[in-house]
Amino acid sequence: MPKSAIILTTSILLATALSARAETRACALPEMKTEIAVTASPPPADSIRIDSRIKTDWKKLARDRRLDINDTTARYPAFIDWCVNVYRWAERVFNTYDPEYVTGTGKHGKVRLVSDNWTDSYMFRFEDGNPLFMISNLYANIGIQANYSILSASYSIDMNSALSDRVSKHKKLGFSFSCARLYGEGYYWKNNGGTTIRKFGHEKVDDIPFHGLEFRAFGALAFYIFNSRRFSYAAAYNLSNYQLRSAGSWLLGMNGTFYECDFDFSRLPEEIKTNSDIPFNTYSLDYNSVNVMGGYSYNWVANKHFLINVTLLPSAGISFSRSDSTEGHRNLLSMGCRQMASITYTSRQFFITGTSSLHVNYFLTRSVGFISGIENFQISTGVRF
Repeated sequence: MPKSAIILTTSILLATALSARAETRACALPEMKTEIAVTASPPPADSIRIDSRIKTDWKKLARDRRLDINDTTARYPAFIDWCVNVYRWAERVFNTYDPEYVTGTGKHGKVRLVSDNWTDSYMFRFEDGNPLFMISNLYANIGIQANYSILSASYSIDMNSALSDRVSKHKKLGFSFSCARLYGEGYYWKNNGGTTIRKFGHEKVDDIPFHGLEFRAFGALAFYIFNSRRFSYAAAYNLSNYQLRSAGSWLLGMNGTFYECDFDFSRLPEEIKTNSDIPFNTYSLDYNSVNVMGGYSYNWVANKHFLINVTLLPSAGISFSRSDSTEGHRNLLSMGCRQMASITYTSRQFFITGTSSLHVNYFLTRSVGFISGIENFQISTGVRF
């Protein structure tokens, strides 16, 4: 082969090899760049945890009227935040209902006109003696009451004093709280002589005034509601819920009462004193009672407007008389009963309700049996807001 042909052939092979190498490098570089780009790219957006809750100062929410205690985006000071969390926990644990049976009213406040009428009664029986039954005059109050959340204000007028010259000798104070599982109540009664004798022995007598009685009682009670998810005691008596379907519940609790009761039998009418064998001119009862109470309460939903409730709570326990009692210091048997009934009509935010209650306490000593009771009837009407 001529020398010139060999040189040409060698040049062609060398050019081909260089071209192939260049193509190989050109193909490798983009792949390398792709790997670098993938490695250097930021992580996907959905892999970053972003807290979407933006805390808003509670004062600003309050100014804008958007503050809600269940709003978890509200920012409170440390102590208030702790209190709010405790409230939310209690609401979740103690105040949760089955929405098919009970629902809230959707309103935080209500205002209503109240007519409150009550009387108290006493039965005194000595061993082998004639029973003496006394009852007070009917006392009536008319007032207005406003509630918003846990705040309450009320004003009432004693109609007995407003419509006559008769000075009221009675006082009746009370407060209560309720949630789905628990109900509690405190009360104070006082009567300084405003009673009449209705029965002596086995014969009824005309209303004979008796001014020899001084009675004071302070008490508190609380009970647990077993069927708390489907039954609302507050729907019948506090009007803070709607009972959608009929339901009832067993109740179990305790009550304590502190009594001071003094009878001046020397002030009995002569016709009773001459025919009685009461062995005392004065008799003092000073004792404390602690009872276990249990019973049943039922809400009957007649239709979407009417709710009817009946509650019965008998109780039994021990009374501890103090040394300044006529009987001296003794441990005594104590019994009692609490009965309540209500009927409520609602139409949207308007309501009218009537309730009646009977609270009776009974205790027995070696020589004396004593029963005291208070009967109350109340009717009210108003609106929620």
